[in-house]
Amino acid sequence: MDENTVKVYKYRPLKYFLSSIGPVMIIVFLLLLGIIGKTKDPSNGLYEALVIVLPVLLLFEIFALNQPAKITDNGEQISFYAYGRSHHFKWADLTYLKIKRFPLTSKVHLRIGRNNVLKGRYWFFPKELSNGQELMDKLNEWEQKLQPVEVTRPTQNKKH
Repeated sequence: MDENTVKVYKYRPLKYFLSSIGPVMIIVFLLLLGIIGKTKDPSNGLYEALVIVLPVLLLFEIFALNQPAKITDNGEQISFYAYGRSHHFKWADLTYLKIKRFPLTSKVHLRIGRNNVLKGRYWFFPKELSNGQELMDKLNEWEQKLQPVEVTRPTQNKKH
């Protein structure tokens, strides 16, 4: 790929809204309900759980960029964008890349780079991304390069 060529993989606006912004809005809505409920009924454990758990989920969703709105590849690095933030991984520095497919939903979970709680775990729908198959082909190529599948021979039955 030419160094000046940047491949951009992104969702249509409605799909981005439903898959990325929608869950954040639901979390915020439930958090507000939890806060209101906690002020009206402080002894209710459900409201307390919502007020404790949902801010953590919201922070992970925003800081970890779990559901990127856009993915770019300029040949030197792959980048994930959401909520005005981005994570970048240089292809040459990669030591780990693992793809897990969920055929029922056509969703993909990608783990890339070193093991980090707030970076390197992304969910996306390749079929819904512009040129999503092209992106998956490159990711599959890198996964094979970094974690080659070992071919095992079937064990032979030995007769004693």
